[in-house]
Amino acid sequence: MGLKEQMAIDARTVFLNPGDFGVEATYTAKGGQPVPVTINFRRGATLLGAGGAMIETEASCVIARSEVAEPGSGDVLRLADGETWFIDADALRGGDENSRHVALRKEPLPTFRRS
Repeated sequence: MGLKEQMAIDARTVFLNPGDFGVEATYTAKGGQPVPVTINFRRGATLLGAGGAMIETEASCVIARSEVAEPGSGDVLRLADGETWFIDADALRGGDENSRHVALRKEPLPTFRRS
């Protein structure tokens, strides 16, 4: 194993370690059972709401493929403090063979049906 590969493994270990940067959460695939996971959570866009309150609408996370192989739209990620985020699989942000960069939304994406 070369230095580049070892550094990538070491970085993943640190960023997904709850003692360092990792955040414990629960991942629930659409129609599935909740699974405990460790993620690297990053807050994103905020909007100014009524009365000047800041409302977060977007975030992202890095999750190990060994914990969630293929995130799907509508899957739910619940942080340990109860904060809920929805996976936006249309905006997956890459990753590598060991981890996945996932876009998150505060609200589920709307489902449109033809009448």
